[in-house]
Amino acid sequence: MATLPFEQRAQIAQDLHDDSDSLSLKSLSQVSFQWRVPAQMYLFQNLHISIIKQRNARDFLHFLQASPHLLPFVRTLGLYQRGSSYVSVTEITAITSTLPNLRNLELYAYLTIVAGDEGAQEDALTINCGLTLMRVYLNEEAFTMLLAFFRGPQLLVNSVFLTNFTTDTRVSLDLSNYSSLRRVHVGEVAKLGGLDDESVVPIRDILVSICPQTLKAFGMVCDVSYTTDVRLVNKYLGSKGHCVEDLQLDFASDAEAMGRCLWIGIPSGYPSTVRLSKYFRSLLSLWPRCQATTTSLLPLSCIGVLLFEY
Repeated sequence: MATLPFEQRAQIAQDLHDDSDSLSLKSLSQVSFQWRVPAQMYLFQNLHISIIKQRNARDFLHFLQASPHLLPFVRTLGLYQRGSSYVSVTEITAITSTLPNLRNLELYAYLTIVAGDEGAQEDALTINCGLTLMRVYLNEEAFTMLLAFFRGPQLLVNSVFLTNFTTDTRVSLDLSNYSSLRRVHVGEVAKLGGLDDESVVPIRDILVSICPQTLKAFGMVCDVSYTTDVRLVNKYLGSKGHCVEDLQLDFASDAEAMGRCLWIGIPSGYPSTVRLSKYFRSLLSLWPRCQATTTSLLPLSCIGVLLFEY
């Protein structure tokens, strides 16, 4: 089998990868030198590294630097937490800048992210791939630094836990850094450390503010407990969202909304005549290029008749 052309060996490795047969791929990579490259192409395509000890991120970076032949194979990199350790933004940017073909960086599973050493911030490199933040812990400094070094085409943020943000939090970012951004989804943002409800507003403002006029896909989870979420969507779509072709709006509410009826832009009273379909039609009139509009309703704790039409 070692005499097979490289294209056929690569196809066999791809078939094993498509079947999620990683054990066979590992065995194949040890058969001979001729099989090592096609097998490693798929073995290292999606890497997910657990941060258990404090030096895990640096040890992984050293491994990559010592294995330059593997660097072009990595397309997706995931970092997640197991234990009480954390990873710094400077370590993250050093790792992503080492991988020339990286397309997606996923930070998830309650990973704690810190800014890093002040001396290393000046030399920190950029993140040029898509970035997903899912169930991670961030403070103000780490959040600002991570966005400052982000240059990728896609940003997905959901279930982010904030630790030291206040209503006075102001983040200064160079909006020209996000000209290549094409897809943004802003999900739920949780609060820690006794923060009040309004403290989450500046963060969502920041995430929406970096969206360029050339954005193609926009999504947001709007909490019906606050009018600010809906107003934020209206403001962006009305001012800069004219190139959006794919829109997804999810409406959700937490336990504090028990006893409330769903309303859009009405401060009080029972919304018996308010239909979401009218709201979406008014949104669609703002940008005629939108071709695929997806709307969904997350579980709500509310009393009364919910009028929802497509």
